[in-house]
Amino acid sequence: MIAVMKWLGLAGKIPLARGARRRKKTFHGKKEALKRFASGRGIFKTWSQDFVEAYLECGLLEKDSETAILKCDPELEAQIFESVPLDVWKYADKVSCPVLAIRGELSDTFRVDAAERLKRKIANCQLETIANAGHFVPMGKPKECARAITDFIKRN
Repeated sequence: MIAVMKWLGLAGKIPLARGARRRKKTFHGKKEALKRFASGRGIFKTWSQDFVEAYLECGLLEKDSETAILKCDPELEAQIFESVPLDVWKYADKVSCPVLAIRGELSDTFRVDAAERLKRKIANCQLETIANAGHFVPMGKPKECARAITDFIKRN
């Protein structure tokens, strides 16, 4: 879909880019940002309070006691979504080291068909699907994600 939209000159209409451009960037202090991000909206709905706080600790710039802004400007994020490379599959079969691919069962970004394709293309690829997790597996299911990584390292 992204390739077609780019080809038609509609990169600005890519849903992730449009969503990024609508993202609020300035807050009345860190407390307001924390309240907004911890409210269970959008990508943050599966994140623990600890991860939301860590995200804001690293991702917010407190300009003064009244104003906090996102360090990653929503416009830059939108441009990243619009410029995502579309030819990454041609590199997968060149990977020669062991690979652990972790996906959330509920992810709408790393879908089952893509995970299975990756497993077929990379000779030594193990696929781990974390139940009841979305796209941000480490933030939503940190213990399960850490266990999968630790087990993989021990085996390899």
